[in-house]
Formats: sequence, C-alpha cells, structure tokens
Amino acid sequence: MSKHSIIRVFFILIIFVVSSCLFDEDRIDIPEEITQTKIKIDTFSQPNIIIINKNWDAQLKDSIIKNYNSSIIVSKADILRFITIEGNTIDFNIDNINSINPIIIFNTLESPILTSLSRFNILYNYYFPEEKEIIATENQITIESTLETPKKPKKIDREEINKLESRKAPKLEKSKSNTNIPKLPLTRFVDIQISYPLINNNQALKIRFDNDFWDYTDYYYTNGAAIGYTHPVFASSPISQILVSNGKSGIDYYGLQVVQHMYTGLQPKVDSIVEGDRPWSAYSTLGQYLISYDSKHKIKHYSEFNIGLIGPESGGGFIQNFVHVILPNNSAPEGWHNQIAADIIIDYQYKILKDFYSAKNFESYLIGAAQLGTLRDNISWGFGLRYGKFVPFYQDESIYHRKKKLTPYPRKFHYNLVFNIETKIIAYDATLQGGMFNKESVYVLPSGAINRFIVESYAGFELSYGQWELQFLQFWKSREFHTGEDHKYASVRLNIAF
Repeated sequence: MSKHSIIRVFFILIIFVVSSCLFDEDRIDIPEEITQTKIKIDTFSQPNIIIINKNWDAQLKDSIIKNYNSSIIVSKADILRFITIEGNTIDFNIDNINSINPIIIFNTLESPILTSLSRFNILYNYYFPEEKEIIATENQITIESTLETPKKPKKIDREEINKLESRKAPKLEKSKSNTNIPKLPLTRFVDIQISYPLINNNQALKIRFDNDFWDYTDYYYTNGAAIGYTHPVFASSPISQILVSNGKSGIDYYGLQVVQHMYTGLQPKVDSIVEGDRPWSAYSTLGQYLISYDSKHKIKHYSEFNIGLIGPESGGGFIQNFVHVILPNNSAPEGWHNQIAADIIIDYQYKILKDFYSAKNFESYLIGAAQLGTLRDNISWGFGLRYGKFVPFYQDESIYHRKKKLTPYPRKFHYNLVFNIETKIIAYDATLQGGMFNKESVYVLPSGAINRFIVESYAGFELSYGQWELQFLQFWKSREFHTGEDHKYASVRLNIAF
C-alpha cells in the first residue's frame, strides 16, 4: 500500500471519528423510583448562576447571591443534569468539579460553562436568559428550559405538567451585555485551570517501562521508556489544536511526554552486520498528548504529536551499553556502531476506543488507530475487553476519581484483567527501513522484506488504589519482516495523580 493510500485512509478515519462525536444519543430519563421535588424559578433579566456549595468562602458566596438574584445554590446533589431547548443533556458530576469556588452559568441554548471568579463578569454579560424548571431529587437535579416542550423526566405530577404546557412562553429579552466584549466562542472565556468537562484540572505523572528480559530474550524491541506529565496548562499549547478532543461532551487531559525506544538484532553480541536480521536503531522524542473521555457516547480518544531524532544522537545505544556494563555478569551489546543513521522524527498518532458490549464487571470495546509521519505510517483495528472491578474506559481513569480538591482521594480499590488484540497494515517503518530523509545508514531492510500485515496483542492486569494505578502487560507481536521471528516483551506502567 502506498503512502498516499495510507494518508487517505487516515483522513477517512478522522472523518468517521468526528461524525461519531456528532451523533447524539437519546436522553436518559431519571429513574421512576426516585421521588422528586419540583422548584419553579423564573428569570428573564439575567441568566441562571449555579453555585456549587463546596469550598466557598461565606463572604464571596453572599456577594454573588446579593448581586445576582437568579443564583441557585446546590449543596446536596451528586449530579447536575442540564437539558437544552433541543433536548440535549450534559451531566456535571459534582465530585469531579475540583474548583475551590465553582460557578456554572446556563442559558439552555448552549452547553453549561464552568467558570471562575476572575472570568465570571465577562461570561455573565455574554449570556442572555431563559426561564428554567428545576427538578430536584435526593441525588440529582435537572435544569431544563420551559420555553419549548423538550422531553420531561418521569414522575412529575400530571396537574403540574398541564400548567406548564398551557402557559405561554414570554418574549425573550437580550441581556445588557458589554458592547466591548469581542464576539468570540464562549469556550474562549472558560478558565482552563478549572473547566469541566472541557479540560480537567487533575494532574498525573505517568511512567512506562518496557523490556524483554521478563521473557528471557534480549533482541528486537529490547527496551522502551516513557515519562508523561498531565496538566491543564498544556491545553494552551498550539499543538493542542491538532489533537483530537470530544469537545463539550467529554473530559480532556493534556500532557507532555518524553519517549525513548531501542531495537537490536537477533544476535546482540555479534558486532558485524547480519544480513536478514533486524537493523539496530533507537529513537527519542518529545511530544504532547491528549486523552479525551466521552461518557455520553462511550468513546475514548487518544492522540499525540511528537518530534525527535532517530540514530546515534537519540542516546539509545549509550543508555543500553551503560546499563549492561553496570549489571553484574553482563556485557555490552556489540552492534550499535551499525545502527540506523541520524534523521528527524515527526510523528502523529491517533486511537479511538468505542464501547461494544458491557455488563457487570465486564466490558468490551472496538479499536481503530492510525500513525502518520517520518517514524511510522500504518493503520490498525482491533478488539479489547476487561473483567473485574474498574471504572469504564470511557468515563475516566481510576486515579482521577476523587471527592474534593481539599480532601483525600477516595480509598477505592479497583482491579481487573485486560486483553487486547490489534491487526495492523504497515506502509513504512523507519526502525526497519531507515530514516525518511537520510539514506546513508550502513544497513536497512529493503521495502520488499517488510511484512505489511502484522498482529499485536497483550494481556495483563491493572490495579488502582486512591491516586495510584499500576499496570502489568505482556505483549506479543508477529514477525515484522520475512526473515524475522515473533517477539514478546513486558510493560510495567505506574500512574500517580496529584
């Protein structure tokens, strides 16, 4: 398959992802068995302001209430469900709102905005009001428009429904917004330090270590390491614009990562070139990633953009030689002087997981992925499943689930088994064929020697407790070139949230 074909398939995959995100599932009604209490609120001169009564300073809270008579204080609700005029729903889990003083503004025409005190006045003036109907339950509050007739939750008294339907909708009045405010999308006014669900404020350190010594081998993909740091500040990077986000229906985690991978021949103690063997190579990259969870459509997106070097300047040979020298009863590999020549790496990767079938303690999902750039060009698809006690893959990672910003992490223990299998179509691989620009490598595999269709799978277990998460995965990959062999290696991953 040509590189142009791979590019076409990649863009077709991106179009599929975007279209799937635009699909809107039917609204989920509140269960009938929940007893509800209805609260009527009429506000036509100002938008509704919802104050989450968590860590507010009393004076600040009183000031907001005094100046804006449409304020709603929420203190005993786990979930706020906002329903727009079109009937679209967006849920806010109060436990996951980590702002010290959270404020939500809602006008039923757009998604609710979580803001901070510093941006409150700008956002307030930008909105115009609608009438709301507040339906409170023991653990849920529904806020919806009464200007049209969207679907209504069950168990509302019939007499009250008749009153709502018979009432004429008042004429809308535009708010007296500041004419100096630029006409920009509302998301431009969101405070990225606390915004949810657009960008989550949680931070995490991610450490990954891959090696084949678990399988008593020392060849092919022999070592890999990565360190990533998740922080909302990376959402301001220009690179974030090309990463795939769920937008307003998801939770986004932006991060920065450093990666290094090493590959050796089947006979690492031989210093000469062995025809038909895997070329020696190593690369190091610096990049940005985005993990985007969409619980509404049961989808998880992962995308990353990396730049770096392949060849001696990547430091892979130096690191492996150093480790082998300091280990007892070990000697350094002999073939790094024949490694692939230096070249530039520009790499973009994207993966989507979509829920397939879920039940108690079990979930399965479909996988689609693509990689494009000077490191590798390929597309892949597959299937995965998990069994145990876990947070669904499309909701969030276990380590991010905490109660409040100022309280300890919930002491919840999660554990599960995981299995994943993917098939991949290969167009180009710089670790086998050499860099895309520098053609002076002493040894590479010709294009005809590459297997264009490979299978890769892994199985393992995942454990999490509080802000800690540990994964141990055993990988298997079919042979990447005609004269090669299958390969196995293990991966240990530690995630720590802050």
